[in-house]
Amino acid sequence: MLDLLSSFIAELRTVGIPVSMSETVDAARALESIDIADQPLFRAALRATLVKSGDHQSAFDTAYDVFFANRRDEDSGAAFIVSRSPSSRRLAKKTS
Repeated sequence: MLDLLSSFIAELRTVGIPVSMSETVDAARALESIDIADQPLFRAALRATLVKSGDHQSAFDTAYDVFFANRRDEDSGAAFIVSRSPSSRRLAKKTS
Protein backbone atom coordinates (compact mmCIF):
# COMPACT_ATOMS: atom_id res chain seq x y z
CA MET A 1 0.00 0.00 0.00
CA LEU A 2 2.85 2.40 0.73
CA ASP A 3 4.23 1.98 -2.79
CA LEU A 4 0.80 2.74 -4.21
CA LEU A 5 0.42 5.79 -1.98
CA SER A 6 3.90 7.04 -2.89
CA SER A 7 3.16 6.67 -6.59
CA PHE A 8 -0.14 8.53 -6.23
CA ILE A 9 1.54 11.36 -4.31
CA ALA A 10 4.16 11.61 -7.05
CA GLU A 11 1.31 11.93 -9.55
CA LEU A 12 -0.29 14.68 -7.44
CA ARG A 13 2.98 16.58 -7.38
CA THR A 14 3.29 16.16 -11.15
CA VAL A 15 -0.06 17.89 -11.65
CA GLY A 16 0.95 20.74 -9.35
CA ILE A 17 -0.50 19.73 -6.00
CA PRO A 18 2.09 20.29 -3.27
CA VAL A 19 2.26 17.38 -0.82
CA SER A 20 4.64 17.54 2.14
CA MET A 21 6.25 14.65 3.98
CA SER A 22 4.02 15.22 7.01
CA GLU A 23 0.92 15.07 4.79
CA THR A 24 2.23 11.83 3.31
CA VAL A 25 2.54 10.37 6.81
CA ASP A 26 -0.95 11.66 7.69
CA ALA A 27 -2.38 9.96 4.58
CA ALA A 28 -0.66 6.66 5.42
CA ARG A 29 -2.00 6.79 8.98
CA ALA A 30 -5.49 7.61 7.75
CA LEU A 31 -5.44 4.63 5.40
CA GLU A 32 -4.37 2.35 8.25
CA SER A 33 -7.51 3.26 10.17
CA ILE A 34 -10.10 2.67 7.43
CA ASP A 35 -11.33 -0.19 5.29
CA ILE A 36 -9.58 0.49 1.98
CA ALA A 37 -12.24 -1.55 0.19
CA ASP A 38 -14.67 1.28 0.99
CA GLN A 39 -13.73 3.38 -2.02
CA PRO A 40 -15.65 6.57 -1.12
CA LEU A 41 -14.00 6.51 2.30
CA PHE A 42 -10.58 5.72 0.77
CA ARG A 43 -10.92 8.68 -1.61
CA ALA A 44 -12.18 10.99 1.15
CA ALA A 45 -9.28 10.05 3.45
CA LEU A 46 -6.72 10.83 0.74
CA ARG A 47 -8.46 14.06 -0.24
CA ALA A 48 -8.70 15.23 3.38
CA THR A 49 -5.04 14.57 4.12
CA LEU A 50 -3.43 15.57 0.81
CA VAL A 51 -5.40 18.57 -0.48
CA LYS A 52 -4.82 21.81 1.38
CA SER A 53 -6.47 24.27 -0.99
CA GLY A 54 -9.87 24.34 -2.59
CA ASP A 55 -8.05 25.34 -5.76
CA HIS A 56 -6.53 21.85 -5.91
CA GLN A 57 -9.70 19.79 -5.36
CA SER A 58 -10.58 19.46 -9.03
CA ALA A 59 -7.01 18.48 -9.93
CA PHE A 60 -7.05 15.89 -7.13
CA ASP A 61 -10.33 14.40 -8.37
CA THR A 62 -9.05 14.08 -11.92
CA ALA A 63 -5.69 12.64 -10.82
CA TYR A 64 -7.46 10.16 -8.51
CA ASP A 65 -9.84 9.00 -11.25
CA VAL A 66 -7.03 8.48 -13.74
CA PHE A 67 -4.52 6.96 -11.32
CA PHE A 68 -6.85 4.46 -9.65
CA ALA A 69 -8.77 3.36 -12.75
CA ASN A 70 -8.43 -0.44 -13.00
CA ARG A 71 -5.63 -0.54 -10.43
CA ARG A 72 -5.00 -3.18 -7.74
CA ASP A 73 -3.07 -2.93 -4.51
CA GLU A 74 -0.31 -5.52 -4.91
CA ASP A 75 -0.06 -6.13 -1.15
CA SER A 76 -3.71 -6.88 -0.46
CA GLY A 77 -4.98 -7.65 -3.95
CA ALA A 78 -7.80 -5.16 -3.40
CA ALA A 79 -9.24 -3.74 -6.59
CA PHE A 80 -9.83 -0.03 -6.84
CA ILE A 81 -13.15 0.56 -8.55
CA VAL A 82 -13.20 4.25 -9.25
CA SER A 83 -16.53 5.90 -8.94
CA ARG A 84 -15.94 9.22 -10.61
CA SER A 85 -16.41 12.39 -8.66
CA PRO A 86 -19.21 14.75 -9.76
CA SER A 87 -16.67 17.26 -11.07
CA SER A 88 -14.85 14.68 -13.21
CA ARG A 89 -18.18 13.38 -14.54
CA ARG A 90 -18.99 16.93 -15.66
CA LEU A 91 -15.56 17.18 -17.28
CA ALA A 92 -16.07 13.87 -19.09
CA LYS A 93 -19.44 15.03 -20.42
CA LYS A 94 -17.91 18.27 -21.70
CA THR A 95 -15.12 16.47 -23.56
CA SER A 96 -17.40 13.78 -25.04
